Amino acid sequence: MQRRVMWIGLLAGVLVVAAARPAGASYFGTTMLEGTSGVRQTCCLSGWRPTATACPQPSLPWLSLRWEPRTVTFYRTVFRTEWQTIQRVCYRTVYRTEYVEQKRLVQRPVWETYEREVKETVWRQVVEEREREYRYTVLRPVWETVEREEQFTTWRLVEETVEREVCRTRFRPVVEEVPGPVVTRCVREPGCWTVDPCTGLPTYVPGRVRFEQVQCPPRRVVRYVPVTETVKIPVKRYRWVAETATRKIPVRVCRWVREERVCRVPYRVCKLVPQTVVRKVPVRRCRYVTEEVVERVPRVVSERIPYTVSYRVPRVVVDRVPCSYTYYVPRLVPTAVPLPRFHCPTTLPCTPPLPAAGCSTGS
Repeated sequence: MQRRVMWIGLLAGVLVVAAARPAGASYFGTTMLEGTSGVRQTCCLSGWRPTATACPQPSLPWLSLRWEPRTVTFYRTVFRTEWQTIQRVCYRTVYRTEYVEQKRLVQRPVWETYEREVKETVWRQVVEEREREYRYTVLRPVWETVEREEQFTTWRLVEETVEREVCRTRFRPVVEEVPGPVVTRCVREPGCWTVDPCTGLPTYVPGRVRFEQVQCPPRRVVRYVPVTETVKIPVKRYRWVAETATRKIPVRVCRWVREERVCRVPYRVCKLVPQTVVRKVPVRRCRYVTEEVVERVPRVVSERIPYTVSYRVPRVVVDRVPCSYTYYVPRLVPTAVPLPRFHCPTTLPCTPPLPAAGCSTGS
């Protein structure tokens, strides 16, 4: 590809050189040759030729490769989900109880009470009051106070000091060095400068990127180690000591003494005496009366009540999102490469014309 671009540049340069050849202009029998540098060269009269050749070209046409940016815009299809709220009217059945009035004839019982005389013989109770003697023996308590010795035990608190071994644990700090973790880091190798064969300009080429494993520096960690020690601690201990003592306690003693008593006990004697009694007995009789009754009969009525239900439905929406990217297109641009200038005289000496060549031919 680079060779093809180079050959295309060379060919374009040749064409530009051929098109830029100096044109002759006659001025009082002389010809002025103009090059790309703008320096006029004097030629001889018609038929005469200059003794020296024309000056070399001060500049060299060259095609340079330039990259022109071009932007392309396209549309990308994006699908997104939208939630659409839809409301729907539903009906639910509600049951309610209604009362309907109904008339009907009923037979209502009517109770009547009247009195009827009844003669009967009854036995009437006659109570008589009487007394009788009742002898009984009772035990009468007699209380006496006596003293009685009693031994009892008392407890006395005694204080003692003893040594008790106690195991206790304390934490001793220990410093340890822990190696650091191994991490992966990104390292770029050094690049180099190269010359672009098309433009002739130096270009920096960055080095490749590689990943390497690096261990971090170690860190110091303080760890606490439990250490168990046995220590004797003086402890005060209290204990109870039993002591026996004697004391006299006054005690009341009760003894029972027999005693005979006589009491008169009243009692009642009941006897039955016949007696004729006339009494009125209430008697109930029933008769039916026809009545018209209005009743409320329950009836279940169903009714449809509308209500609104809202729910969300997903919908896929297609959007066209504009996107653009830029790419570069190579283009050959004719440029003039400056060359070092040579000293050229303004007027050249002329020689007589030759048979085969002249000044007008431009050779």
